[in-house]
Amino acid sequence: MEKPTKEYKRRLESRRRLFFSRGELESLCDMLKRMKFCYSGRDCVVERVKREAVTHTVDNFYFDVLSIAAFLKSRGFQNRHIAIVGENSYNWLITFFATSCLGAVAVPIDRELTDPEIERLCKKADCGALFFSRTYKNAALGCKTKADFLSVCMDESSGELAFEAVLFEGRKLLERIGDENELLCAKPEDPAAIIFTSGTTGENKGVVLTHRNLASNVNAVLGSIEHFYSAMSVLPMNHAYELSCCVLSALCLNAVLYINDSLRRFRKNLAEFKPEAMAAVPLLMDNIYEQIIKGASSAGRLKKLLKAAKLSETLLRAGIDIRRPLFASVRKEFGYRFPVISVGGAPVNGERARFLAALGFSIYIGYGLTEASPLVAVNGNVIKNCESVGKCVSGTECRIVTPDADGIGEIAVKGSNISKGYYKDESATAASFKDGWFLTGDYGRMDKQGNLYISGRKKNLIILDNGKNIHTEVLEEYFTENCPFVKEAVLLEHTRRANGETARLLALAVSVKEGFFENDSDSEMLEKVSEEIYKLNESLPAYKRVADVMAVRHEFEKTSTLKIIRKSVEEEYKKYADLRDKNYA
Repeated sequence: MEKPTKEYKRRLESRRRLFFSRGELESLCDMLKRMKFCYSGRDCVVERVKREAVTHTVDNFYFDVLSIAAFLKSRGFQNRHIAIVGENSYNWLITFFATSCLGAVAVPIDRELTDPEIERLCKKADCGALFFSRTYKNAALGCKTKADFLSVCMDESSGELAFEAVLFEGRKLLERIGDENELLCAKPEDPAAIIFTSGTTGENKGVVLTHRNLASNVNAVLGSIEHFYSAMSVLPMNHAYELSCCVLSALCLNAVLYINDSLRRFRKNLAEFKPEAMAAVPLLMDNIYEQIIKGASSAGRLKKLLKAAKLSETLLRAGIDIRRPLFASVRKEFGYRFPVISVGGAPVNGERARFLAALGFSIYIGYGLTEASPLVAVNGNVIKNCESVGKCVSGTECRIVTPDADGIGEIAVKGSNISKGYYKDESATAASFKDGWFLTGDYGRMDKQGNLYISGRKKNLIILDNGKNIHTEVLEEYFTENCPFVKEAVLLEHTRRANGETARLLALAVSVKEGFFENDSDSEMLEKVSEEIYKLNESLPAYKRVADVMAVRHEFEKTSTLKIIRKSVEEEYKKYADLRDKNYA
């Protein structure tokens, strides 16, 4: 959108005050009703349909949700589970709201999964219906194992099971329903969604999130970051991070929500829509950083930009802000202001976060988990401290369980945003949810000011034969930041047999950046990478040193939120090590 005028801001702020005057949100039904009452007539969601930008107003959104809910109720789905899989879209979003607000349970499924995996999760969550985009037609056919299973294609306009037919039937039914509350009947403690964990290290678990869980998280988000007038949805909506921290928060603010139709078009959409905010994973933040660096380098002003950023950072530490005039030329590519970027999902490169903040981006480093709907803590001052993920958000408590001598232990969280457990998985629920606290499986520590620091995942912890604990993420960051050619690094446990004895050592799998080692063979590349890794070893304690290296030219396999699938890397390394050892035998 273009730069909001003073009059636009004044009118919207008046309506926002009305929205929030009713107290904290309690449910998605509460959110939807407030949107209709406070923001009627205003723009809500913008998406591309066949390359054309289509705008949906708040009234469109409200009545389309009611229409789908009316259709679902007429088909007997009021208390059933309904899966949704597809690219981010307006239809995806209104289907989610209609399902949850009706009292049914939405099951957003990762769009990056294979057809068999989608079918498996539909069955695991006991879904009786699937709303899908045409990309997943085969998965929909595989899910229809019973005669009464309902399949609806969200981007087809004709046919019995097309979305337009559902909306048309729902609108007709809506005319005969006297009380809209019949369709917006979910209570705060009712389950709103089952969201599956990404399964980067094991089996996907279905996290049951209630309306109060999601509403509580939105309350916390809006109380922790600066408010904005537009946002762009880039990450998959099926993940709690994007859904709650970007989409639901934008709807509450009546910030126009632009839906990015493709990562390939991200930069173009960024320039055209000029969003004021977005949720991002570190890789997306890195892309923005590299885009700025590349542009400055091509224009021959990289040294000048880096010097100015350093000056800006120094002045900001002293409370002096000259970013707006200093970086006006850089800001042009992003519109009238640098956007608010909430970064989470993986460790953040602190140097790059500080650089972007020094230019004028509002960088928030967050920590969360699906089980927490998802936000737990947020750091809005990366200039002064980019190592921490900040303090716990309102309504959430954190404590460190059985800390060691350095104060590091498992992070436990408690609050109204915390799930009660996993769907049909009593053993996993009992293991992670105890006495009102959720054991996150993450290791970390807290300083005296209450700032939280993440050390790594409990599942990724390597305990050596000498009893030393290795937090893999810490060493991965060390090698990534200190090797100019390393794009990604995964620390693994390696078992080496020699002279009849077995030793458990550390191995490092790395993917190299494009442009490096292009004229080298794979063996030459490995030799050079290993040499640099072993040099860096010298600065580490003996028990933290890497004993084996695997180097590849391709990126490691990732989830749809761009997290490295460690299990996949482990399997790739095992094949590499087995083949190498066989050749040496």
